[in-house]
Amino acid sequence: MTSDLYYEVCRSYHDSPDLQYVWLKNLTELHKKNQNWQEVAQTTLVAANLVAQRLKTMEMGIPQSKDRFISVCPNIMQEKDLPNFDNPEEEGIFQGKAFTLEGYLTLLQDTIYALKRAQMYELCIEVYNLLIEVYQARREYNKMGRCFLDLKHVCSLLVAVVKDKSRLFGNYYRVGFFGPKWGEIKGKSFIYKESPTTRIGDIRSRLQEQYENKFGKDKVELLPNQEVDESKLDANKYFYQIASVTEYCISVDENDSLFERQFGIDTFIFETPFTKSGKAQSNDMSEQYRRRTILKTKQKFPGVTKRSLVIDRKTIELTPIEVAIDLLQNRNKVAKQECEEPINLKTLQQVLQGSVLAQVNAGPLEIANVFLKKKL
Repeated sequence: MTSDLYYEVCRSYHDSPDLQYVWLKNLTELHKKNQNWQEVAQTTLVAANLVAQRLKTMEMGIPQSKDRFISVCPNIMQEKDLPNFDNPEEEGIFQGKAFTLEGYLTLLQDTIYALKRAQMYELCIEVYNLLIEVYQARREYNKMGRCFLDLKHVCSLLVAVVKDKSRLFGNYYRVGFFGPKWGEIKGKSFIYKESPTTRIGDIRSRLQEQYENKFGKDKVELLPNQEVDESKLDANKYFYQIASVTEYCISVDENDSLFERQFGIDTFIFETPFTKSGKAQSNDMSEQYRRRTILKTKQKFPGVTKRSLVIDRKTIELTPIEVAIDLLQNRNKVAKQECEEPINLKTLQQVLQGSVLAQVNAGPLEIANVFLKKKL
């Protein structure tokens, strides 16, 4: 992906902060062009941290250190600190307006704009706190007042989107690459972050077209989401898999908001049905197994790029009765969510009908007949 390349170039200029800043701005403009406002905000925050480190060495009244950005930029601790420069002016480093207090405040204001566009109002509040800290330290109370006025508006927007549940978050997909033709990424998997409206068919078509244009139509093949024996693959072809994944929380607090479950995530899950006979699906619930795959990524989402390397993978096999229990628990969870205020009677009715009178998947009566019939 282009954003990955931009970021790699940026990190290669660690000893040249001016060029590092330039490439962060290039990456920001790329995300703006594609309307990736969460990534715009994250990239701008990385640039702000770069400038803040410089200003602290100049004693410019910046109270923020790197760990102050963690709440708004979950990958910030992976960014390297600025190296020590004996005579930066003589070396031609930190030139221009970027590494000034004005430049730093502009970056924070740009971040707030991007977060508003992304409807990440919770983070707007956090970034405003960074701005207010600087204004307070410099006794610029008029500017503090303007921040508080806009904060009131941001909080009103936040209350509205939480109440009507109108805010949409991104979709995530796991893409795995198989076969020696892929070179360095052979055998590796990545999690791709896509827009809320992007479905698996959309990303499948996009990647297929992209790879066919690059490697040739007869050289690219999409594999089903099953265990892959690479020794049986054609060494002259590019093979890949795509699976829809969702965020995975080991311990879920019922009080966590949807935003809290969607921000700073690095663990995902997808499930694959299978039977001992080799078929994926069975009409008999007593034969239906499920393979649950849990993936951990190198970087958290959202970040400065829209994909992250999978660095850990764990697989759990659910037995038929565990599959049935999981089905019931998920339906109960959905029904409980529909009963929260404000209640939408139309969707609540659909959930209840789909739970009690299931047409596609087995309902509770079928589950009871299969696993509890003898006891009943």
